[in-house]
Amino acid sequence: MNTREHLTMVGLAKIVNRKASMNKGLSEQLKKQFLDVVQIQRPIVEISQFHVSNPSWLVGFAEAEGCFYV
Repeated sequence: MNTREHLTMVGLAKIVNRKASMNKGLSEQLKKQFLDVVQIQRPIVEISQFHVSNPSWLVGFAEAEGCFYV
């Protein structure tokens, strides 16, 4: 957005392509407007990469209210 690329059709298409790859994908309205969407390949993340080295770190989250609600 700093380069104002989102104001062009090519830049807007890049944003829609990324949106198509996220969680619920595109809405029906966007699917009708952007027929040539190419989903971006998402990297596969290994769960072992998120090893908690200090259990006290995780306890700090639960101590506040004992839940993970936002």
